[in-house]
Amino acid sequence: NDGDSVEIKINGIVNNSSDEAPAGTLSVTVPTALSFTVSNTGKLTGSNINVVNNGTQAVDVYAYQFTDASPTTGIVVKNNSDELTKKSDVGLKLNGNAGTAYFKSETGNGVYDEGKHAASQPDGIKISNIGGGNDDILYLEGDAGKGELDSQYTSTGMSERFTLRLKIKKAS
Repeated sequence: NDGDSVEIKINGIVNNSSDEAPAGTLSVTVPTALSFTVSNTGKLTGSNINVVNNGTQAVDVYAYQFTDASPTTGIVVKNNSDELTKKSDVGLKLNGNAGTAYFKSETGNGVYDEGKHAASQPDGIKISNIGGGNDDILYLEGDAGKGELDSQYTSTGMSERFTLRLKIKKAS
């Protein structure tokens, strides 16, 4: 076995004489990991990511899709705080400088606005606007239930992976 191969796309840009990127070129750096921890008392502590706009044009950042591979088991993300009973029931939101997106474990898109309405725009929920050469910190925050975990997890705890897709577009 020669190991695994990974395909990496390389995008080249040559700036003009004024050192500006070609029109329509977006260059944004987005970290690829967020996390949260629920303590034994039910306190949820989230993390943040810093999204950097390396280009000259302003961009909008949208929370586009939230996916939970097992929406009814394990850690369940709920967008109704009244339903947070066990510590494995969590409410999650991502805050940026232009809005907040709320998430839910379900088979659909899983992204909601503050009124708990599913994202109606095809791009999702706008959470950030970042001018050229600027950045914005997106904060993952939330709450958890206070009740005990199911008995098989009381001694071991539990972990689960979720997928969040962001969409970055030239600011309108």
